[in-house]
Amino acid sequence: MPGLISADRVFGLLERDFLERDIESAVAQALDPHKVKDFDPEKGVDLSAHEILLDLATTKDGVTKLVTTNFDRLFDDCGRGLEAWQPPRLPDPARPGDLHGIVYLHGRATGDYDGAEGDGFVLSSAEFGRAYLAEGWATRFFKDVIDRYSVVFVGYNADDPPVQYLLEALNKSYGRLDEAYAFQSGDADDATSRWEHKGVTAIPFSKDDYANLWDTLEEWARRAKDPEGWQVKTIAMAQNGPEALSPFEREQVAHLVSTKEGARKFLESDPPAPATWLCVFDSSIRYSRPDVVRSGQDEGKIIDPFSFYGLASDPTPTPISPEDFHPKRETPTTVWDAFELNRRDRKELRDEHITTMRGGQSLYSGQLPDRINILGLWVGKVANQNAAVWWGARQGGLHGGIQQRIRWNLERADANCAPHILQAWHYLFDHWRAGTDTDRLDWYRFADEIRVLGWNSTTVRKYEKLSRPRMTAQHNYFRSKLAPQVDDETSLGDLILLDLAYTEDSPEIAIPDQWLPDVVSALKRNLDIGIQLETERGHYRWLNIPPIMPSDDPDISDYARNEGFTGAVLSYAALFERLVELDVEKARREASTWPTDDDNVFARLRIWASRFETLVPNEDFNDFFELVSRDAFWNIRHQRDLLLTLLERWATLPIPATRRIEERILRGRERWENEAEHEFVQRCAWDIAERLHWLRSRGCNLNVNYDEEIKRLQNAAPDWSPEHAENADRSWESRGGTVRTETEHSGLLSEPLSNVLAKAQEIGGRTGLALVDYDPFSGLCARHPIMALSALRLEAKRGEYPEWAWRRFLRSEIRKDDNGRLKNFVAELVISADDEALKGIVYPVSEWFLSNTEKLPDECVPTFERLTTRLLGFLAGNPDAGGSGVVRGNRDPDWATEALNSPAGKITQALYHDPRRQDLEKNQGLPAEWRTMVEGALALPGDNGRFALVFCSYLLNWFHYVDSNWTQEELLSVLRTNDAETLEAWWTGYLWGARNLPSIDLFQVLKPHLLAKAAGQTYEERSNRDKLAGLVLASWGRPDPKTGAERISDDEFRKVLFDAGDRFRSRVLWQLERWSEEDGESGEFWKPLRERFLRRVWPIQKAARTPHNSARLIELAFSDEDSFIAISDAILPLISKIERDQIMLPSIRRGEGNIVDKYPERVLEILHLALPEDANIWPYEIDATIGRIAVADSSLRVDPRWVELNRRWNSR
Repeated sequence: MPGLISADRVFGLLERDFLERDIESAVAQALDPHKVKDFDPEKGVDLSAHEILLDLATTKDGVTKLVTTNFDRLFDDCGRGLEAWQPPRLPDPARPGDLHGIVYLHGRATGDYDGAEGDGFVLSSAEFGRAYLAEGWATRFFKDVIDRYSVVFVGYNADDPPVQYLLEALNKSYGRLDEAYAFQSGDADDATSRWEHKGVTAIPFSKDDYANLWDTLEEWARRAKDPEGWQVKTIAMAQNGPEALSPFEREQVAHLVSTKEGARKFLESDPPAPATWLCVFDSSIRYSRPDVVRSGQDEGKIIDPFSFYGLASDPTPTPISPEDFHPKRETPTTVWDAFELNRRDRKELRDEHITTMRGGQSLYSGQLPDRINILGLWVGKVANQNAAVWWGARQGGLHGGIQQRIRWNLERADANCAPHILQAWHYLFDHWRAGTDTDRLDWYRFADEIRVLGWNSTTVRKYEKLSRPRMTAQHNYFRSKLAPQVDDETSLGDLILLDLAYTEDSPEIAIPDQWLPDVVSALKRNLDIGIQLETERGHYRWLNIPPIMPSDDPDISDYARNEGFTGAVLSYAALFERLVELDVEKARREASTWPTDDDNVFARLRIWASRFETLVPNEDFNDFFELVSRDAFWNIRHQRDLLLTLLERWATLPIPATRRIEERILRGRERWENEAEHEFVQRCAWDIAERLHWLRSRGCNLNVNYDEEIKRLQNAAPDWSPEHAENADRSWESRGGTVRTETEHSGLLSEPLSNVLAKAQEIGGRTGLALVDYDPFSGLCARHPIMALSALRLEAKRGEYPEWAWRRFLRSEIRKDDNGRLKNFVAELVISADDEALKGIVYPVSEWFLSNTEKLPDECVPTFERLTTRLLGFLAGNPDAGGSGVVRGNRDPDWATEALNSPAGKITQALYHDPRRQDLEKNQGLPAEWRTMVEGALALPGDNGRFALVFCSYLLNWFHYVDSNWTQEELLSVLRTNDAETLEAWWTGYLWGARNLPSIDLFQVLKPHLLAKAAGQTYEERSNRDKLAGLVLASWGRPDPKTGAERISDDEFRKVLFDAGDRFRSRVLWQLERWSEEDGESGEFWKPLRERFLRRVWPIQKAARTPHNSARLIELAFSDEDSFIAISDAILPLISKIERDQIMLPSIRRGEGNIVDKYPERVLEILHLALPEDANIWPYEIDATIGRIAVADSSLRVDPRWVELNRRWNSR
C-alpha cells in the first residue's frame, strides 16, 4: 500500500535536519543484509531471487544487462564478477557492447554498508529532480536503453519515485513505450490502470501468489542460462503435439516460434513437430466455437478447441453451448498469433518484403518477413499431414511462395503423401487462385462495360467466363472442430468440403437479340463444364433438377429454382425458349449440340423442348424424342415435364408417334440392380398404370385398350387405384412453409377404448408431401377428455403410461378448464404410476401440475398435496430423471431458465398457488403442511434442490415477512454455504424476484453478503449483474421509508464500485441513467442524486478511469440537456481516453437546438479529453460533431483543443 507521503519527499524533509552523509549512512546500515532481524550466519543471505534476475538479464553470449535502483550489493554478492556501474560513470547503451554488467542507477552502498559510494544515493526529491529533470542524465540513459532493449520492471510499484520521475517524463515525450513491461500484483483492471498512463504494459499476478511468480521467473531463468538446451527441450516437447500439453507448455512453444532463431530451430527439428501446432499458432482456431462429437466412441460429448490449443496467456473465452441457435465466440484482438507481425518482424523488414508499384514484381506479392517465411517453410514440410490441409481449408488463402513450397514438397518422387491429401491441396490452390480472379464486383464492372461499349465478341467471352461454374474448397464444417492426427484415417471429405460456385446475385444483364445465339451457346458450354465438375465433386443433389415447367404449389420455394446448378439449367432453358421464338433454325442447331449420353440435364431439356411444335414438327417428333433414353424416360424427376409435354402435343401428333410413346410406356423401365423380381414387377406395373391413367384422365385418346391394360397391371399391382395417379405430374421439389396440425378425430370415436391409442398412432403423423401433421388424439383430448382419459386409464391398469399420449393429454390447453373431479382423477392416475412410468411423463405432469394449481378448487387440495408428496419422493429417489429441459452443455448454469424448465422448479412454483399460502399476515408463520412440502423441495438432492431454491429465494421478502425464523434457518443460512453452485442459485432467485427493497431488518442480514457479492463479480455471472447493480444502487439511493435509516453509505458504495470491476460499474451507470430518464416519481427522485453519486460515490482511483467507464460517464452527461453543465462538471475529473466504438452519442448528431449548439465549448472540452490520439478509431460521425462545434461558436476555430482535434482527423 503506497504511503501517504512519497519516499523522496520524506528524505527531502530529513535533509532539513540531517547531513546528507548521515542520511546515506543510516540508509546503508539499514540495508546491511547481515543485520536483519532473522539473519542466520550459517545459512547466509538468501540470494536466490537475485540469482534468478541475473540469469534473466544475461544473454546467450554471457553478457549481463541489469539496471537496478537498489542500493544494496546483493547482486555483487552473487559472485559473478560482473562490472558495476554507478553515477557519474554510466555505460552508453547506444555504443555496441558498452552496456554490460550491473548498473546501480541510483548509487551503491559501500562494502561495509556504512555509506554510499561515488556521488552518493539518489534519495530525496531534489536529487531525483537533478537526475531526471534538471541534468537529466538518468532519463537520457534510460531512453537509450528502452530504444534498444525490452525492459521489464521487477519489484516496482507504479507510484515509486523512480517510476514517477522516469516513465512519466518519457511517456509525455515519446508516448507509449514499446516492449516495456512491469510485474504488478492485483487484478488485471487494477494492474493495467496503474501502469497504462506511464506507457508500460502491466503483467498482473495474484497479490497472494508471489511464490508462483518467483517459480515462474526461475523457470525462465533456466531458459536464459541455457537457451540452446531450453530450445531442444521445448522442441522435444512440441514433437508430442499440442493436445497432450498444458497451456503453459504450449505457451513455451509459442514463445520459441516468436523469434526468427526459434522458428528456424522449430523448422529444422527432426522429426518435425506435428501439423496440429497450426491450431495453436492460429488464434482463430484456438477461439473457434465448441461442437458436439457426432460419431465414434465419444459421440455426444462436447469438445472445445480452446481446451486443446489454448495458451496460458489467452483470456478464457466465455463458455457457449453448441446447441445455441446463434453461437458466437469472438477472437480477442490482443491475443498472440504466430502469423501476425510482431515488433521484431517489423524492425527486420527489408525492401524485398514490400510489393512494388510498377514493373514485373508489382504483379506478385512481396516476400514474407523472415520469421513468418520460416514458419511457412515448416508448413510445407508438414503439408503431407492431415492437420496441415485441414488448417489450410480454414484460410482464405496462403502466400504464393508457401503454396509453391507445398507443391514442391508433395510432388517429389520421394514424398510420403497420401493421394487424397495432395488432391485436397490442389483443390485449395485452384480455389484460392479462382477466388482472386473473379468476384462479384466483376459483374458490376461488366455491366458498366456493356453500358458504354455495347455487346461484341469480347463481351460474350467475358459473359461466358463470368457465368462459368467453378469448384470451391473450404473447411468441412460438418466434421470435427479438432484437427485430425497424423495417423488418423481420413478421406477427402474429412479435410475439405467441395462445392460449386455459380452466378448468383449478379446484376440484371439484358442480352440483345443479335447476340442471343452466341450467349445461349456459351451457356451450353458452361453446362457441360458444370456437369463435369458436379460429377467430379461426387455429390448427387445436382441430379434433382426441378421441372422446367414450374408447379403452382404455393409451398414450393422459388429460391431453390434460382440457385446453383438448377439456376444455371433453368436460366439456359429460359434463354433457349426465347431463341426458339426469335430464330427457330438457330435454336434447332443449338439443340443438335445437346449430348445424347446425358440422362439428366440434356435429357430433361430434350423432353421439355419437345413441347415446341415450331422446334420439333410433328413429322420429326419421333426422331427427336427417341433420343431420350429408356432410363431418362422413366426418371421420376423428369416425369412432370414429360407428362405436360405429352399432354400439350398429344392431340396433334400423328398416330405412329403416339403409338410409339404408348409402346415405351407399356414396355416399362429396366430392373434396378439388386431389386427383387417380385418387387420390380409390382413397381413397374404401378408406374405404367399411373402414366396411362393420367394421360387418359387428361383427355388424351389412347390407341391401346385402356381397360384391358389397367386390369392386367392391377393383377401385378393390386394396391394401385386410379386415385394414386391424380398427382402423377406433381413436382418433386422440396417444400417449405408452416406445418399445420389437424386434430380431426372422428375416426377414434367408434373405436373400442382398448384400441384408441393404437388407432390414433396409425392415422396420425404426416402423409406424402403435404405440410399437415395429423394428430387425432390431441383433438380427442380437447373435445372428449373423458374418453381420452379412460383410454389412458386402461393402459395404466396394464402398467403402461405411453409418453406421447400423456404429453398430448396433459398439454392440451383445455386442461385448465377441467372441473375438480377430473383434476383429481388425473392426479390419482399419476400418483398410482410407478417410478419407471413417471420417468417418461414427469415433465408433462409437472407442467400440468403448475398450470392447474393457479385456481385450484378446495376439493382438490388434499389430492394435490398427495401428488406433491409423490412427485417430490420420486425426484428424491431419481434425481437424474428431473433435470432441466434446457441443455446446459459446457456453459455455467443459467439457474433461472433451468429452474423454470425443470420438474422441481415447476412443483415449487405450484406451491405458491396453494390456497393456504394466501392472505398470511406478518409473523403469522407458515402453515405446517405447506411448510413441510417446501422443505421437501429444498431437500431434493443435486440440481433439483437448487431449482427449488431459486423459487424460494425469489420470494425471500415474503417468506421473511410471514416467518422470519424459518427464513433465517432455511433460506438465509444458505448464504454461509461453501457450495458455489448452491449460492449462485440462491442469488439468481433472489435478484430475479427483488422488485422491491427488503425490510430494513432483513437488509441488515443481507447487506454484508450483498456487498461482497457485488465486489466479487466475475465475467461468468453477467446474467445477474444488471439486477445486482440495480439492487445496490437502489439500496444506496433509497433509505428505509419508515425510519429514514441509510442502507448503504457513500463510502460503502464507493468501495464496492472500486472492487467490483469495469462491467459492474458500467451497469450501475446505465441503471442510474435509465432511472433518471423515467417519467414520474422515479425520474424526479433519481435526477438530483446523479451529482451526489458522481461527486461523492464514484471512485477516483485510476482503476475506475477506464475507456469503457469514461464512455458511460460521457453518455450520462449527454443524456439530459437541462443538467448537462452540472453533470459534465462532475465527470470531467473522472474520465480518460475512450476506445473504438465505446461511445454512442446520438443526441449530438441530431437536428438543431441540441447540446452541441447550446454548450459547444463544454462539448469540445469533453471530446478533447476523451478522444484517443488515433483518429481512425474515433466513434462514428464524431467528425461531424467537431465541425458543428465550430459552427455553433466560430471563435472556437482558433481554440488549441479544436485545432488539435481537427488536425488529428485530417491526418488520419
